[in-house]
Amino acid sequence: MCGAPETVAHHEPLGSAGKGIKAPDSHCVPLCAYCHQLAHHIGLKSFWRRHDIKMEIIKLLTKYLEEKQI
Repeated sequence: MCGAPETVAHHEPLGSAGKGIKAPDSHCVPLCAYCHQLAHHIGLKSFWRRHDIKMEIIKLLTKYLEEKQI
């Protein structure tokens, strides 16, 4: 999100899954240590709004689909 080279995989529980149940890697977001801590501190929904994650996901998905020619 911020461009820092170090990343931590942020796993968010799916639906009503318990805190001890890790989401699969396909449902994680790579974040730097600071952004990872911030996401936990302010909550993922607030973090997504603050960083406009939906647009970032659309950009990354578009790039992936173009590279794979899908």
